[in-house]
Amino acid sequence: MNRLQIGDLVHIPASVPLLQFTTDKGHRMPLSNFITEEPILGVVIRSLPGGYKEIYCRGDKWAVSERSLYKIKEEKK
Repeated sequence: MNRLQIGDLVHIPASVPLLQFTTDKGHRMPLSNFITEEPILGVVIRSLPGGYKEIYCRGDKWAVSERSLYKIKEEKK
């Protein structure tokens, strides 16, 4: 598996949960979630604990399991 880095463009398949968390007294609590109905693209903006990446897609920031993300590779000419 390729390690994802900040700024990487990623493919998010259908049926992947996108999560938003709130931090209350040091504990992460789910605030909102969304399950993709079709594949979408996002950009990695930071790493989160527990194997999650924070990505920007659909006009907002979401936490997604890194195992559900696929890096879009550049074509070399």
